[in-house]
Order: sequence, then structure tokens, then C-alpha cells
Amino acid sequence: MSKYNLRSCIDYYLSSKAPWSFDEYLLIRNSSKGWWTTPPVDSLSPLITSPYDERNRQHFISGPDEGRFVMDTLNEPEQLSLYENYLVYCTQCGLTPRKSTWNYSSMACNSQNQYRFDIYHPGRIVVRCSVPLVGCASAWLYYAENKGDFGKPFWPILDRPKNPREVYFEIDIFETFRELIFRLYLGTRVSFTGHWGTQQNRPHATTGILISVDDPLELHWFEVEWDGLGKWTWYMDTVKVFSATIPLPDCERIFPYLKLTYMAMEKIDRLLLPSTWIVDFLAFSDVIEIEA
Repeated sequence: MSKYNLRSCIDYYLSSKAPWSFDEYLLIRNSSKGWWTTPPVDSLSPLITSPYDERNRQHFISGPDEGRFVMDTLNEPEQLSLYENYLVYCTQCGLTPRKSTWNYSSMACNSQNQYRFDIYHPGRIVVRCSVPLVGCASAWLYYAENKGDFGKPFWPILDRPKNPREVYFEIDIFETFRELIFRLYLGTRVSFTGHWGTQQNRPHATTGILISVDDPLELHWFEVEWDGLGKWTWYMDTVKVFSATIPLPDCERIFPYLKLTYMAMEKIDRLLLPSTWIVDFLAFSDVIEIEA
């Protein structure tokens, strides 16, 4: 699929964007479960599974501070010190280290050890946040497992299958990318994507719209809702921008968790850093709480 959807772009720009009132919104399209919660973003676990991002250019240093995720540059001594610590980490974990250092520091958090989402029943997630000028800001549902993970004692009981399995599932509520279009227009692409399959084979369905970011601190509403049967629908600022069928894993049920990450996927001009991504509101329908 094309990373831009002309129809979605036109719909977004021409549609009336209703003033977003959470109480009023519930009266119009209430959750089938009947209740919502609004946890502070800062209450989520401060880091993703590993602080070392193997593919991108940033090192996750901590979680957000009052809902603010900051990305900044790492100087050369910081990069070298970080890489030395990383080599020790790889030795301890039996991993093959990457060959390059990290250029930037950034923040992330997740709900892995606190709550999960039941994708086999209708549900909804809403995030109000800014769209930063640089970096990839993203809110996403995620779960992955390989056969080699089978039997690991530290995995929550919820994640322990009866048999080894290969499974990958990801729903990007949104991702942001700063792009130069036809070398004439510098804008931000906001994409909405669903992945399924395995770590080695991940088909996906995606679309995206191109927006201008005049104020990187301006807040937008992002939402994804699902019917429990595989149909997913994405909204931005109350406007429907995408709908797709994402096959649900059926090799025993999985329960994804929420991740909020601010990543550097390409080189960023130092003059544009530090950069801040603000997440000031998070709400969702019924979840499965993880016992400590």
C-alpha cells in the first residue's frame, strides 16, 4: 500500500473536526464495556523491554516527565561510554552487538507489566498529544513471541502458552515522520498501520496523511477502535482516516500492551534538538490488569 492515501488526506482537511469533549464523546459512542480509565502517562513502566534500540539511532534513557518525552543529542564521549556499557550487556545476555553507536537520547514507556488489552473483544484507545517536528513519535499496541521464549519463568502467567509459538502483532495508533515531499514541501506524515504474522514474516496494512506542523506543541486527538473480530478503525481529530482487517492470532490468545516511544529513525539536524513530544491524555476501554 502507498504510504500516503489521497482520499484520507482530503477527508481529513475538508472534514469538520468536532470540538473534542471526552464526556460528550462517551455519550455518542460509549464503550461496550461501559467504563474508561485515564491513567497518567508517567505511571507506566519507564522503559521498553531493552534500553538499547538495535535498529534506530536513539538510546532510551527513561520514561516521560509529566507527559513530556524529550529527544536530545549525545556527544562523542557519551556515545562511547554508552557503547561500552552496551557491550557488557550483550555479553551478559549472550547477544551479538550492533556495530554502530547511538546518536541521540530519548524516552519511552509501556504497560507490559501493568495492563494488557483484549483484542478479541470490542475496545478503544484514545491519545491526545502533540506532533513533533522531528523524530518518530508513536503510540502502539504490541506483542511478539518466538518459540525460543517458551517456558521462560519470568514471563507473566498471561503470556505463557501451552505450546511453543511464533507470533507477532502490532497496531500503530499513529506514527509521525518528518518528510521532504518532491523536494518542494517539508511536512509530517502521520501513518496508521497494523502488522500481523511472525517476527520473520510481518504483513501489514497501512495508510498515511500529510500534515503541516505550524506549532509542535499543538495537541491532536488520535484514536483506534476494534470490534473484537479483526476490524480496526483509526481516527485523527475525530475524522476517520483508515479502516482495515488485521488477522487476530489464533495460536492461543495473546494480550498486547501499550507502548509510547519517541524514536530517531534517521539523522536529525542538531539545530532542531532538543525536541519535545507531549502526551497529556490517555484513555481506553476495559483492560486486563497484571498482578505484581
